[in-house]
Amino acid sequence: MMNEKRTFDEALGTDRVQRLYRFTNGYGASCVRAKLMSIPGLDMERAFGRAYGSYTRNEHEWEVAVIHWSGENFTLVYDTPITDDVLGYVDESDLDALLDRIEALPPRPA
Repeated sequence: MMNEKRTFDEALGTDRVQRLYRFTNGYGASCVRAKLMSIPGLDMERAFGRAYGSYTRNEHEWEVAVIHWSGENFTLVYDTPITDDVLGYVDESDLDALLDRIEALPPRPA
């Protein structure tokens, strides 16, 4: 099902990335990861036990939200069979299978 996937990366600032996906069923995914803000002289990983914020631990994991597109805008949705929240710690190797599941959802009722 991967042939209909459209993706683009958008930098959100220093050490922050959002990857958006849009599928023909109207759904998509917002995948984000961000390093914690750095403070001069402070080792964030040592101080907080991690260098990444939100629901990620490293540069190979994503926090994934199921979204629904309306034109060029999207909203997060929390009522799909996939999840009722965001999904954290999604490894790069598991991301494609999750995106396939989102792409396979039936279109959202109007």
